[in-house]
Amino acid sequence: MTDDTKEEPKKDRGLNLDLDDSDFDGFGGEENTGYSEEDHQKRIGAELGAARRVFAAELSVKADKGEDVTWENAATIVENVRPVPWILWAVVRSVYGKSGELGNPSSAQFTTIPNLIRTACMDESLAGEKAIESLEDIKTLTEAVDIVGTDVAAAIAFVHAVCRRVATSLVERIWRPIVDDALLRAHMGLIIGKHSPFFGAGRGALVGFAGRSGLAIQIASKGEQEAQRALFGLASGMEIRDICLDVYGSDPLQVSALALVAGGCNRDIPMGIASYAQDGAGLVPDTEQFQWYSAFKIVECVRMGKREEIPEACWKELGYKSSMIDAMMKDVQQVQRRGHGWRWITKSLVPKADAAAGTVEGEV
Repeated sequence: MTDDTKEEPKKDRGLNLDLDDSDFDGFGGEENTGYSEEDHQKRIGAELGAARRVFAAELSVKADKGEDVTWENAATIVENVRPVPWILWAVVRSVYGKSGELGNPSSAQFTTIPNLIRTACMDESLAGEKAIESLEDIKTLTEAVDIVGTDVAAAIAFVHAVCRRVATSLVERIWRPIVDDALLRAHMGLIIGKHSPFFGAGRGALVGFAGRSGLAIQIASKGEQEAQRALFGLASGMEIRDICLDVYGSDPLQVSALALVAGGCNRDIPMGIASYAQDGAGLVPDTEQFQWYSAFKIVECVRMGKREEIPEACWKELGYKSSMIDAMMKDVQQVQRRGHGWRWITKSLVPKADAAAGTVEGEV
């Protein structure tokens, strides 16, 4: 590993997804009050169908019917579970909806989740030196969003939505270990992203969470019996892909990828992450897809204690110098020892009276 870094990477696409985000422009904002949850689900269903066909064509090891069916099964799971409700999809998309750039919406975009953002300001891992001691220390939502940043705010909106959906689908003894693992990976990813001059904390949290969110959504898609089969297989040392292909008809990483699509992210994000299954084959350096693949590869290798297996190109893609890696590893190892500390993300963060009255956070 050398200390040489590159110019900030270009954001051209790698594999051509042939999909246009402009079809979604104008949806999800308060100005479009005629756009209903039902309308949104129809649109997401169409989006999932288009995305899974493109992903199957680009990422299938073999172009036979069986491989395509796994992507179709994954899309069905995501469409049925609906891990990210429309109102939070709008939040995520406002930041992560465009390829090659982070959106910078006003704090008004986060008015549906004020308590989530305010609570995040109390977490030092998210707010850093600006972390507050009490919610009373935050006077406005604008102040809260400024403390954590829009990239982190949108990322935790996605993570919160998925965790809440899974938590309300099964008993805690089933979902808790999987969600805790997903949150630990998210926290590790946040650290890796934070240390990178090209990636950032919010992107890092999303990429880390994707390593286990697919399994969490899969277990929420069926009953307790299927979940126990999957968890027993994992405990027995079986490959997670093999277990989930048997129980759920799809790879968890496929579900993670399509959940990101349904959650408001541009398609280069899940394409890069899902390419991990093929070790990034076909991706081109200095592209959005390769950057997300590199981040996912680094998170997975660091998590498994296989730092030596991280290609030089992946470190370079995220702008890491040799001198930066040890500091990052020290922070990651501390989180691995102490745990993620993010259980508050799995809880409803509104008063019961507000939740009963239909407040959005109470619904997720």
